[in-house]
Amino acid sequence: EELVTEAHPVFFVADQAFCTYFFFELLIRFFAFRSTMDCCKDRWFIFDVLLVVTMVADTWVMTAILYSQAAIGDMGDVLGNTAMLRLVRLLRLSRLFRMAKLIRLFPELQILIKAMAAAFRSVWFTLLLLLAAHYVAGVAFTMTLQGTKVGTESFNLVLVSMQTLFCYGALVDEVISLVDRFMAEHLYAHLLGLYVFIFFSATTLMNMLIGIIVEVISSVAAAEREAIQIHWARDLLQGFLTLGLDENDDGLLQKREFFQMLHHPSVARALKALGVDARILVDFVDVIFDERNDEDTDDNEKSIPFEDFMQVILQLRGCNTATVKDI
Repeated sequence: EELVTEAHPVFFVADQAFCTYFFFELLIRFFAFRSTMDCCKDRWFIFDVLLVVTMVADTWVMTAILYSQAAIGDMGDVLGNTAMLRLVRLLRLSRLFRMAKLIRLFPELQILIKAMAAAFRSVWFTLLLLLAAHYVAGVAFTMTLQGTKVGTESFNLVLVSMQTLFCYGALVDEVISLVDRFMAEHLYAHLLGLYVFIFFSATTLMNMLIGIIVEVISSVAAAEREAIQIHWARDLLQGFLTLGLDENDDGLLQKREFFQMLHHPSVARALKALGVDARILVDFVDVIFDERNDEDTDDNEKSIPFEDFMQVILQLRGCNTATVKDI
């Protein structure tokens, strides 16, 4: 239906239920912030606020306005069928942006989007080179095919020639028909030029473009997987620290708390996933804690900030490349 008020009651009730659910979800998330201004730093929260505002305006505000206008009589029908109806349609289009929230649920989508953004510069210059090749070939074919039938039909202007070369040469779409037309008029030199253009554009540039995209996606995917893995291990280790191991609630990791943490199988799995050998980490425990504490500090009371501890763990990964600093 054009208006939600004219739809089947099932759809109307479902619309109201979803709006109520998202509205209270947003309120709970807002009150969960330690400081009110912290909500402005969360980009996903701001995005959700915009979605909920448009949803409330469409579901509750516009519905109330339409019901109140309908009570007036004909004036309500006019307003409901023209300006307000257009506004309702625009508000409903904003619901499509909710699909962007799926990106958070599927890391693969994040990898693809970031890879597309990273490959944009290389792809742009490759397309410019392909456009330049089309322009040069288009000028050459337009000038040399004047007075021929194939030239009149497909190469009479530079832009038309570029379009013909793009469809038949770059995309190789039914190129045999263009070859037959060249053969019918004995244009063997132009046929050779077409083969050269196909080799340069379709075989070389297009495959190079695919190779660039694949290489960038592979690099971005490896970096994103590593970042996701580090983030998961960081949250796991910090969760153990904040949920019981940090007895004095100072946010620091003491040496005895460190040994208690290593006894948890989940911590051992996290270290293994990061490529850190727990035995080597234990061998370096004195170096890790002694460098950041005074000599007169009790051995069990020596502590280290959690962020410094994570930096040490990342430096002890087996996949790291040795540098002069490490020596």
